[in-house]
Amino acid sequence: MEEAFKIIDKDFDGLISKDDLHRFLVDVLKYEENDLNQTKLVRLFKLMDQYKRGNIQFLDFKRLVTENQIQNYNDNQSNYVNDLKNSITGGF
Repeated sequence: MEEAFKIIDKDFDGLISKDDLHRFLVDVLKYEENDLNQTKLVRLFKLMDQYKRGNIQFLDFKRLVTENQIQNYNDNQSNYVNDLKNSITGGF
């Protein structure tokens, strides 16, 4: 779980910012810039930033991924990137 967080935390400050999330979605998950407008990014970030701190801390990330893994337990997906993508974006 910590390794997944570190992949998203592009500037290694221990927090996921909107910029970190944007770069992760484009660079790692290969979302097209055209499909990832500012509204979608802000909406996704707000869903992840449950306590409205303006950043996503490790415990927020862990809660989000753990909750989604439990919900998707029966999906039988073994691809790590797809699992992470679905946990974070919920099919975004």
